[in-house]
Amino acid sequence: MSRSVHLPWVLLLVAGCLEARERPAERHEDNCTTCHGSPSRPGTPLQRSAPPVSLDGRTATSLRGVGAHLQHVMPNEVHGGVPCQTCHEVPDATDSPGHADSALPAEVLLAGLALADDHTQARYAVGSCAQVYCHGDRSVSWVPADVPETRCGRCHAMPPAAPHPASEDCSICHGEVIDASGAIIAPNRHVDGVVDVDERCDGCHGAGELGAPPPGLDGAVAPTARGVGAHAVHVEGTGRGRRLACDECHTVPASVADEGHLDPAPAEVRLTGVAATGALSPAWDRDEQRCADSWCHGASSPVWTQPGSDCTSCHGMPPPAPHPQIEACAQCHGDVVDAMNTIIAPSAHVDGVVDVSAPVACNACHGDATSAAPPRDLLGNMATSFPGVGAHRTHVEGTVNARPVPCEECHAVPTSLLDPGHVDTFGPAELQFSGVARSFTSSPSYVDGGCSNTYCHGAVFPFGHPSGGTMLMPSWTTVTPGPLPCDACHGLPPPPPHPAGPVFCSNCHPTVGPLLDILDPLRHVDGRVDVSP
Repeated sequence: MSRSVHLPWVLLLVAGCLEARERPAERHEDNCTTCHGSPSRPGTPLQRSAPPVSLDGRTATSLRGVGAHLQHVMPNEVHGGVPCQTCHEVPDATDSPGHADSALPAEVLLAGLALADDHTQARYAVGSCAQVYCHGDRSVSWVPADVPETRCGRCHAMPPAAPHPASEDCSICHGEVIDASGAIIAPNRHVDGVVDVDERCDGCHGAGELGAPPPGLDGAVAPTARGVGAHAVHVEGTGRGRRLACDECHTVPASVADEGHLDPAPAEVRLTGVAATGALSPAWDRDEQRCADSWCHGASSPVWTQPGSDCTSCHGMPPPAPHPQIEACAQCHGDVVDAMNTIIAPSAHVDGVVDVSAPVACNACHGDATSAAPPRDLLGNMATSFPGVGAHRTHVEGTVNARPVPCEECHAVPTSLLDPGHVDTFGPAELQFSGVARSFTSSPSYVDGGCSNTYCHGAVFPFGHPSGGTMLMPSWTTVTPGPLPCDACHGLPPPPPHPAGPVFCSNCHPTVGPLLDILDPLRHVDGRVDVSP
């Protein structure tokens, strides 16, 4: 009577394999298809060896022995072929320990690609992979495997979570692997343990060498988007200012992966350099979307998403006192701005240095080549009808009837441009009467466009006597050709107690000729009455 002996099929398989002693025991990759896989399949020997067919000759992917083997080992439009040794220990010979000496299923020993990028917790359990690099941090079922892993969102989010940039256009940073349509153009470089990232700044944001938005990380191009804003205005420079270096506002990384670079958007703003000139403490106000206390823009900068467009965006026109209260910038900043207030040296504007070529001659700002007295006034006016011009020239040059009046008798004459009281207040210039104007206890002042109570024009006569003049307060801006007539400042003759009678001024005043002509203008209206009894 015969007896049937039932041995595990795997042992029969091993016995069968070991019977062929004419074949070398050393591994030959073509031998693998003897037990699993398909020898007629295209690809490398190991790719031909992957199920289907499984060890028991089955081909359904819903079976664990088949599963997603073929999807892994064969390259496709998404990734290159995954080597067998990523999941199994490939034996050197048929009888190598761990190969065919244990019950199914085969041992899964994750290595290589599965552990890339510090995925040390990768594991295979209960028919699924977990925490493997290949599939991100997701748990992926090995069966059924009839749905190809071709959708990007199955392995990582679209886009991946922060600190990854919040953009779905993968080609911006990974253009050598994926194109703008989302198609993988280099499958062998996708899911290979290496993240191919364009290290150029403009690979992720901006365009061109500088890499400053637009576009922003999210593809926005309008300056109303905070990620775009005034970036281009700053880094490209304008006709009004220099180009700013990126590291004046941001920490520029040496590599894409540097700490702090890919942190959650928006980017950190760290103002340095010119912004902190003069011991300022500039800061970015994210709520207001403007810089505060920065040297570049003064106390309050324009809103980031509404870039300013003229001089007053950063400083007054003119800046407040003690800055000179004139709008002719070229008078002191001629190396940077011209007479039309056009910036002629943008690289020297908003650079942390105020270029001042302050004039040392009075007529650099007012007057002309022959005199410091207007015309021209600070605003460029030439007509005497303007208060800044008026009768200046008549006074400082004198006439045939009166001496020249020194500037200091009406104004505080500075010793330098920035002396207090000179250019630190708005015009008109302050009047500080002194000298002859105050002779004989007069108290002069400038009222309603003319001088009042001055000795010069006869408002006060010696010993308090009346002068009898007809124009004791002449208009400053009404300038007639030639000198004023004698009776404008005093009567002809003055009223008593001055002697009355025929007008023979020369009888008592040696500086007057017989025709009432002034013989010595330097001694007329000089605060003294010359009398020869």
